[in-house]
Amino acid sequence: MTEGQPSEEQALSLIDLIRSPLLLAVYMPSMLFFTSNGLLIPVLPLFANDFDVSYAWVGAVLAAEGIGRLTGNVPAGILLGKLGRKTSMALGLAGLTLSTLLLVVSNSITMVLALRYVAGLSAALFGIAMHLYV
Repeated sequence: MTEGQPSEEQALSLIDLIRSPLLLAVYMPSMLFFTSNGLLIPVLPLFANDFDVSYAWVGAVLAAEGIGRLTGNVPAGILLGKLGRKTSMALGLAGLTLSTLLLVVSNSITMVLALRYVAGLSAALFGIAMHLYV
């Protein structure tokens, strides 16, 4: 084995990971989920300019998602018990996707706050279901 190349055991584990059913079911949605959140943060000050509000509202928008996650964890756990893991993960991703796409047509800062809160609720549902799925 030369320097910098993976060992045979490491190469086999990478192949196992690629063939794993968790790759498409958990890892890819998680990557898209966290990437979308990361891409949204630099754009938030533009919302403040468009709605002619102070930059303190940017912090409120970021906090709305965290508050949504915090308040959504217990109800998400209850919903998870009733719907199951896969359905809960799909519902959480759908809620996040819809709330993020609706940001495009938002016409007020309160709508942006509400959509980010819904994104936090959806993130709570997806996150709990994802941890139970693995």
